[in-house]
Amino acid sequence: MTKLNSLLNLKERRTLFFMGLFLFFVVLFHIFIVGGQTKTLSRLHQAFSSKEAELTDLNKSVAEKREECERWIQAGEDLKYLNDHYFYQGERSIPKIRSDLNG
Repeated sequence: MTKLNSLLNLKERRTLFFMGLFLFFVVLFHIFIVGGQTKTLSRLHQAFSSKEAELTDLNKSVAEKREECERWIQAGEDLKYLNDHYFYQGERSIPKIRSDLNG
């Protein structure tokens, strides 16, 4: 190593020192900054996956609630139809009741 160092002049040694120092800081930057970003990205991806699954469950729940609401609306329409056609209502129902009872 000493022999190699003696082959370089002062300017070359200084350039080599600064290049080594620069490389050292680049490696440190990569370890601390980029490595931290990778961990953060991984955590964000996991959070996104869980929220996506939650959204899927909510969409399924909303679809079920809409179907239930449509069934209740249909049941209300059926009740209205039954009231209009099969039950006696109002003053006009008295003759109908009498006719049903008589014959």
